[in-house]
Amino acid sequence: VIISAVDGVQPQTEEAIEIAAKYGIPIVVAISKIDRRGETDHITTRLKELGVELEEDGGDVQLIKISSVEGTGIPELLGALRLQAELSEINVPIPCRAELSIVESETKSGNEVAAIVRCGILKPGMTFVSGLTYGRIDSLTDQNGATISRATPGDPVRFGGFSMLPKPGNVLMQVSSDEHAKNFHLFMKEVYKTEGGREDFLQTLNLETKGMIYDRKPDNNNVRAYDSIPFNLVVKAE
Repeated sequence: VIISAVDGVQPQTEEAIEIAAKYGIPIVVAISKIDRRGETDHITTRLKELGVELEEDGGDVQLIKISSVEGTGIPELLGALRLQAELSEINVPIPCRAELSIVESETKSGNEVAAIVRCGILKPGMTFVSGLTYGRIDSLTDQNGATISRATPGDPVRFGGFSMLPKPGNVLMQVSSDEHAKNFHLFMKEVYKTEGGREDFLQTLNLETKGMIYDRKPDNNNVRAYDSIPFNLVVKAE
């Protein structure tokens, strides 16, 4: 949970803390922008009011003060996250196909992608797919730009090899070969084509339903274009 020393505890922060407490999710608190405001008692006081038991009061919630401008507290924050992960026994399978979470894609430096390794071991030469995007990693560097030969879960990396860049937030999945990746690409192309056609059909059906309300005869040929039974579905989720 990141809280600005300038803005203090916001409603969305309170909501995040409430959800974490409700589901028993461990948290680490980082107070940012301490270069602009060093005094943070107003934040710790509010956290205590919200039931957050900080380590300084004998609790188990770590609190780290950071400044992205000056770089203050960043190593301590990373250490706190590692410690919390160990205490929570968070681990991922390493002997498995690699997966990457895309953080950033840019074309300025030659179609370069920034990602975090989710699981598996990442090496140059591996082939990955995500939706219509696929490619083979031809270069691999760490967050400092140094060339590396492998990366493990949790490592931030940058790499090239994709003509069509994956979108931030997408997950790249390792496949066995370039041929497999091309087949996956063709399959997903058909999926998107079918889903796009189905969406057009649903919009047409909606218009035809409105037409029936106003005593206009529906275009049955258009409605029959898809062998589907339309129905309304209400989903209640938390």
